[in-house]
Amino acid sequence: VYNGIDQKKFRKDNDSTIREQTRKKLGISPGAIVFLFVSFELKKKGIEPLVRAAGRLKQQGKDFHILVTGALPYSGLQRLIRQQCLEETVIFSGPCKTIHQMYAAGDVFTLPTYYDACSLSVIEAMVCGLPPITTETNGIAGILTHRQNGYVLSHPPTPQDIEQAMELMLDKEKRKKMAEAAQLLGREYSREKNHAAMLKICREAAVT
Repeated sequence: VYNGIDQKKFRKDNDSTIREQTRKKLGISPGAIVFLFVSFELKKKGIEPLVRAAGRLKQQGKDFHILVTGALPYSGLQRLIRQQCLEETVIFSGPCKTIHQMYAAGDVFTLPTYYDACSLSVIEAMVCGLPPITTETNGIAGILTHRQNGYVLSHPPTPQDIEQAMELMLDKEKRKKMAEAAQLLGREYSREKNHAAMLKICREAAVT
């Protein structure tokens, strides 16, 4: 049984004002491509290989940002960002009570996690129109079709694999097509559907 989300709270917001205001607050230009990462467990969810992947892309002259929402950087991560010359590329918003605004500001959701039972944030991002990049050790990967509605990377996630997926997502047409497919899939996973499936299991267990 996969997780479900509040479909009324999380949806693609066509109001460009939210996107523009959030980006302006964070110092992100309107046309920049933003890879969003949401977690309070940075290491576990793969922030370090993501930063290394970003460093590789920057060496190619690619223009993008990584927006990290949740935990603030630890000293080792700050050092890695400096080593990769990404001080202007990686932006930390800190904890956020209005997460839908961060989804509105993003273009691609990145969670190259080492483990996740079934990430709610991936479904939330998909419903908000962000195609995901995640790993096979994230339970939600079971509903994704690689290269159709998201990228499912092998475990452990390598900077090379993450870089390749990110580079493909820099293409506007590919990103748009995958975003539409991800949004359609995400809409299938509501809290109501999750609750009904769990109740069905409980009832079956009760009569056996």
